[in-house]
Amino acid sequence: MKVPGKQTVPRAETWAVLQVLQLMEGKKEINIMTDAMSVIKGFKDQNRKTYQEGTNGDIWREVYE
Repeated sequence: MKVPGKQTVPRAETWAVLQVLQLMEGKKEINIMTDAMSVIKGFKDQNRKTYQEGTNGDIWREVYE
């Protein structure tokens, strides 16, 4: 599936995580391994507001749901 919007590496990394989360539908605990610091930082509570309002906020809002 193609990443919507402007194609960037951070956007693609975040999109990939979202796709895994949607596939799992909360069925069980999972570990996602990534070396993308933008994705790792996005999961820190203190960064949520910034990420939701940022360039890739559309994807991050879905991740946080």
